[in-house]
Amino acid sequence: MMMLARKLHTCSHLSGDDLRLVGTCFAAAWLVRVGLWILPVRVMLRTANRAPWRGLRDKVPAPRIAWAIRLACRYVPRATCLVRALAGQAVMAWHGHACVVTVGVALRKGRFGAHAWLESEGQVLLGDSQEREQYAPIVALGGRRA
Repeated sequence: MMMLARKLHTCSHLSGDDLRLVGTCFAAAWLVRVGLWILPVRVMLRTANRAPWRGLRDKVPAPRIAWAIRLACRYVPRATCLVRALAGQAVMAWHGHACVVTVGVALRKGRFGAHAWLESEGQVLLGDSQEREQYAPIVALGGRRA
């Protein structure tokens, strides 16, 4: 009960525009999460890259969208780095930003690991930039500019 109160308190301080943005990001993250549960990853990656997004007139800055994705994904179960990156790519494209989702792999302590991150204009927006240096990129999906 205490956790729910704390989560509601976080949202109560948001402006109307921020609340709409976080809501959009929340919906995108849920769609990506459910899609990854029922579809193969390769299908989700291909679908996210080809989605026919229509650009909005109000172009929200890319760092603000990244903030909203991070906030919204706190409330989506198992919102992995791939979920955040794909949802971020969708919302970025919707707001007219070109971005790239990169998936990298690494062998750490004898175990295979993977990480996804979102970049726009050479800057990492989602996915820890220091952590990603440990991964060798294997797939880069460019988002369409709306």
